[in-house]
Amino acid sequence: MKKITLLICGVFLFQISLLSQNYSNFRSEKDFKEYFSQNLNKLDLIEGIWSYSVTIPGVLKNGGDYVAIDAFKTVIIKANNAYEVYSINKDGIRFSNTERFFKTSSDTRYIHEIYDKGVGGGKQFKSIINFTEENIFKSDFISDGVVARKDIYLKIFPDENIINEGNKNKYERTGTGFAFSPNGYIVTCNHVINDAKDIIVRAIKNNISYEYKATIAAVDKNNDLAILRIDDNSFHGFAEIPYTIKSNTSDVGTNIYILGYPLTSTMGKELKLTDGLISSKSGYQGDITSYQISAAAQPGSSGGPLFNEYGNLIGIVNAKHIDAENATYAIKSNYLLNLIESLQPSLTFQNANLLSGKSLVEQVNLVKDFVFMIEVN
Repeated sequence: MKKITLLICGVFLFQISLLSQNYSNFRSEKDFKEYFSQNLNKLDLIEGIWSYSVTIPGVLKNGGDYVAIDAFKTVIIKANNAYEVYSINKDGIRFSNTERFFKTSSDTRYIHEIYDKGVGGGKQFKSIINFTEENIFKSDFISDGVVARKDIYLKIFPDENIINEGNKNKYERTGTGFAFSPNGYIVTCNHVINDAKDIIVRAIKNNISYEYKATIAAVDKNNDLAILRIDDNSFHGFAEIPYTIKSNTSDVGTNIYILGYPLTSTMGKELKLTDGLISSKSGYQGDITSYQISAAAQPGSSGGPLFNEYGNLIGIVNAKHIDAENATYAIKSNYLLNLIESLQPSLTFQNANLLSGKSLVEQVNLVKDFVFMIEVN
């Protein structure tokens, strides 16, 4: 019996942790919408974008109520042990340092705290929220036994249609891919995209996810290689690729590292690095098309790049031995070069290594924007 497993993630769920996130890079409502869309099944009831209205009784000069209906949009999003609040307007977003939400032991009950330094008279208010409807809640703030202000929030994103669409778009399997041309050509493994109906190349930068539709440009089934081409109007090209593809075989003992997106449903969507050595210049049962390496890999790592310590691409991760520890296999890069040469029209790729002489940390920082999650239906 063959004791090898292809490193493909068979079940894909959007389960990136929402704790301790950094939202300082979010610049627009679109950024928050993309974030919520990619984490639908992990959102708490209160998280999302809300239309916000406020009434403050008897504060106007004539004794009337101050009323602001749909004055602006509010984002409520989990951060550490609380929920941060952001206001959205035409100029962008603004973090609120005067307002917080806290969860209780009940999934439908929250504490709303606000320091109103304006028409509320500079007071600290607290309200207990009970969700009577899923997409609406009210905060009644009491001061000295009377209602000091009344807030009403109506959820506008994600709505029921978005949630249903998100549940419908779960991907059957995922792998890893990497760029070799600024024109949007991506390398992955054939078994990742085999029989695919839809292929998404997902880039994650500064905690923000970007997705591009892709099509198959070329395959080499014998050597388990595939080249994808991004075919999406929102794609405008990559920056200069910082690594080169090495054509000659590397020696046993060569220091290496691999990058990929393994087990995203439990390990999260952050790019993962493992390092090690070339253990053998042949793969499973002496397969001369592959290296055996000691760097650990898991399902989802298929298609990930294998680099030597100088930042040269020397292989493509595709399998592991299930009965041996730290026995990962990677297809040698010269087989990738053969596939690239078969493309029509022909493509040029990077021939100057921008990683040489840099530390591992520096190399990874330069490479990470060129390594992607591949999602397939």
